[in-house]
Amino acid sequence: DILPPDRMAMRSEIEKLALYAKGKASIEINDVLAAVHDAGAAELDDLIFAVGEGNTKRVTLLIDRLIDEQTSTVAILRAAQRHFLRLQIARYHMDKGASAGEAVKKLQPPVFWKYADSMTTQLRRWSATKIDKALTRLYEAEAAVKRTGTPDATLCAQLLLGMAA
Repeated sequence: DILPPDRMAMRSEIEKLALYAKGKASIEINDVLAAVHDAGAAELDDLIFAVGEGNTKRVTLLIDRLIDEQTSTVAILRAAQRHFLRLQIARYHMDKGASAGEAVKKLQPPVFWKYADSMTTQLRRWSATKIDKALTRLYEAEAAVKRTGTPDATLCAQLLLGMAA
């Protein structure tokens, strides 16, 4: 039977999960995350959260993988910009007296449950000044990628690793 591409992808992920969980009596959410976690947008989110957390080892792994998969560096930089803008908004609430957890809960749209603890941790790591500097660097990097012959993958990787360090 011939399936449309979106259904083929879903079928492939289900088959991957079935192989991963073979012999288990039940499947838990961690099984699902472990089996299908390395797919598309989730990897991009994971990369950006790894940057915010300061996890340079994970940043290196994910940026290499995304670049190898031909993910646009502009898409990566814009994902980072969106994340740090949300971090900036949450940081504003925190600086006005909200706890880190309360500040994260004020974000709209809400932070995906899987990333809520990470976002809370990041708020403690990133001051308003550091967030502002990170956003400036991200905007400058996007402009450089678009207007110069700068090796965009190298520029993107160096910037994200530098932010994570």
